[in-house]
Amino acid sequence: MRRVVAAALALVVFGACKVDVSVGVNARADGSGEVRVTAVLDEDAAKRVEAAGATLRTEDLEAAGWTVDEPETAKDGSVTHVVRHRFETTREAERILAQLGADNSDTGSEAPLRDFVVTQKRSFFRTETSFRGTVDLARGAEAFSDARLQETLDGQPLGVPVEQLERQLGASFDRIFGLQVAVRLPGDVESNAPTETDNGAVWAPKLGERVDLAADAARWNVRNIALLVVSVVAALALGAVLLVRRLSR
Repeated sequence: MRRVVAAALALVVFGACKVDVSVGVNARADGSGEVRVTAVLDEDAAKRVEAAGATLRTEDLEAAGWTVDEPETAKDGSVTHVVRHRFETTREAERILAQLGADNSDTGSEAPLRDFVVTQKRSFFRTETSFRGTVDLARGAEAFSDARLQETLDGQPLGVPVEQLERQLGASFDRIFGLQVAVRLPGDVESNAPTETDNGAVWAPKLGERVDLAADAARWNVRNIALLVVSVVAALALGAVLLVRRLSR
C-alpha cells in the first residue's frame, strides 16, 4: 500500500502540480466494513501523467485482493484513483490495515502509516468500536519513498532535497502533497482528531509530524432492545390472559 503513496509522490517529484492521498476506514456495527485509499490528481497533474504515459502501479494490490476502480475524471479536470478492500470481521480488517505499512522492509525504516487497527466489543445492548493507528511523517516526504522510487531517482529518496524541489515547483511540499486519514464508526464518535462528524473523525497530518490516531464509538443495539421489549410485553400480555382465565374459573 505504501507504493500507492510512493507512486503518487513520484508524480509530484516529476512535475505534477498537486496530489492528495486519503485513507478511509468505514466500520459497521456487525464488524464488516471497507478500507479505501484515494489519490486525487489535479488537472495539471493529470495532464502531465497522461502526456508521460505514466500510471499508478497497482498490480501488487490486485494480487493481494484489493479492488482497483477505474479512474474518474471530474468536471474540473482532476482525476481520482481509488483502491479498496472489504472486510467481514474486525480480525480481517486488522490484516488488511496491516498492509498499509507492509512495504517498508526495503528501506529498513518504520512505515509512515502503521499499527492501524479496528476493534469491536458487542453485547446484547451495546456495540463499542475503536480505531487506533499512527501516522509518522517525522522523516518528511522521504517517509513514503521506497526502493523502486529511489532506483528511479538515482538512489535518492526524492532525487533532490525537499527545499530544492519546493523551489522548482514554486510551493511548499505540504501544499503540493496532502495526506488525510478518515474513519467512520457506528454510533457517536469521540476522538483526538481535529475534525469530527456525528459518526466519523478526520486527521490531516503535516510533514514533520507524528500523530497517534484514536477514535471510539458506542451505539445502542436498538433492534435487540426493541425485540426484548416486544418479548417482555408479549410475555406480560400472555401472563395477564392466563391470570384472567384462572380468575374467571
